[in-house]
Amino acid sequence: MADTQPDSFQNDVENSKISILELQKKYEIGRDPLYARMRYLQIKTWKLSGKAYLYADQVAHMDALHDHIKATGRMEGYPVPEPSGPIEDEQPAPTITLAVAETQQVTTPSYTPKQKRCFRQPEAGTQPSQEVDDVAAIVQ
Repeated sequence: MADTQPDSFQNDVENSKISILELQKKYEIGRDPLYARMRYLQIKTWKLSGKAYLYADQVAHMDALHDHIKATGRMEGYPVPEPSGPIEDEQPAPTITLAVAETQQVTTPSYTPKQKRCFRQPEAGTQPSQEVDDVAAIVQ
């Protein structure tokens, strides 16, 4: 008798889950509306062999919400239960630290040109070019 208990338990677990496709057929709705209802109810699916399933307690909430929608035409107003489904490892939100630079008083350097430079080459038959200091050359 002890050997049949685990098999019985496994069958109960297998029978208590329902696939997303089965729910779509049951409620006669598409995938997007089904997932919208699941988001509203804070239900996350369980994955088994790459397929998404809901268990009996989750399906009970989905059934009650479906009845509420049929009666009122909307999801709002149906009491939202505690979130259900597998718990995902939540990563802490990254923290961002902004560095604030201290302001400094900037002093203007005292620059004195050491030599005069020729601003332009004299063209043939013209007067020689004016000599200008470095700062005046940059400004011009």
